[in-house]
Amino acid sequence: MDMYTRSKLCNLLFGMQLAKHVRDRGANNIFVNVGDPGIVFGTGVHLQMQSAWVWWVRLINVVLEYTVALTVEEGALNLLFLGTDPRVREQHINGEFYRPFGDRIPVEKLPKNATMSLAEKLWDWTDSFVSTREIEIEGRNIMSI
Repeated sequence: MDMYTRSKLCNLLFGMQLAKHVRDRGANNIFVNVGDPGIVFGTGVHLQMQSAWVWWVRLINVVLEYTVALTVEEGALNLLFLGTDPRVREQHINGEFYRPFGDRIPVEKLPKNATMSLAEKLWDWTDSFVSTREIEIEGRNIMSI
């Protein structure tokens, strides 16, 4: 669960930093926002963690799955909203975080560790990691990756 929540924080941080990079480069027609699809069990991602869950976590997941979980199609709506709603362009909505369904989360309600400083650190680490992997992968046959 810790890895999952960290990955969600990284999604938010990466989106915040990407939006900043786009703005800093003067691109006024590119909008970067982060969308949370909500609690979606239909993808099966949650099944990867089940072996580590204690019985009460499994029970909570069953309750969530049959009460508040969204279908895969419903989970996609928030992301479709961000990619297609003309208000994003008209209102220059950039660097924001949305939960289902098109509900913007104010900055003061974001996790306390969702800071631009941490976003920059993640960006720099990712850049370094990808650059290193690029060199490592360069000589390999693409089909063997």
